[in-house]
Amino acid sequence: MGHAAPPRIAGAAPRPAPPPRPRWMLPAAVAAVAVLLGLGLYAAGPWRAAPTAPVDEVAAAPKPPPAATEPPAVVAPPVVVEKPAPVEAPAPPAASTPGLADLVVGTYLGDVIADSRGASRSDIEVTITRLDRATVRVSSDDRRMGTVDVHLTRNGNQIFAADGNTPFIVDLDRSPPSLVLDPRSELAYRGIRRP
Repeated sequence: MGHAAPPRIAGAAPRPAPPPRPRWMLPAAVAAVAVLLGLGLYAAGPWRAAPTAPVDEVAAAPKPPPAATEPPAVVAPPVVVEKPAPVEAPAPPAASTPGLADLVVGTYLGDVIADSRGASRSDIEVTITRLDRATVRVSSDDRRMGTVDVHLTRNGNQIFAADGNTPFIVDLDRSPPSLVLDPRSELAYRGIRRP
C-alpha cells in the first residue's frame, strides 16, 4: 500500500519547483573528480623512486681474512683489447648518386601554346638530358625553343628551375609526368613525358 500524498489545502498556493541546476555542473564535477584522482595516483604511483639503501649497507661478497705472513699479491693491470673500427663502405661517386636531374630526364611531347614572336605549334618534342645532379640541358626539335641549361630545385613532387629566366616545372604527381617550360620567357610549352 502506497503512501498517500499529503492532503492539499484548498486555496493554498502550489509548492514552488526547485530551481533547475545549470547544465555545466555535472561535467565540471566529473572533471574535478578526475583531476583529484589523477593527483592522488601521481602522489602514490609506483614510478616514484623508492629510497635506496646507502652504499655502506649494501651486502658485499665476504672478503677472506688477510694472511699475516704473505706479502700482498701483485695484480697485473687488465689487458684492453681494442676492436678495430668498422670499415664503412666508401660513398658512391657523385656521378652515380641520383639527383633531381635523374627525376626529370627524358623526352617530352607537347605543344607551344603561346609564342611572343609566332603562332602556336603542336607535337613539339623536348629532350631533357642530365648535366649533373641538379642541372639539366633542355633542347628541342623546334628552333624557336633553342637549348637552355636549367639549375633545379624541388618542392614536394614538383621540380622547379632554381634561378634564371626560364620557368621550368616538372610535376611528378601526374602520370606520366608533365612539363611546363617557358624558354627565356618568350614562349610557353606544355608537354608530357613519353614512355
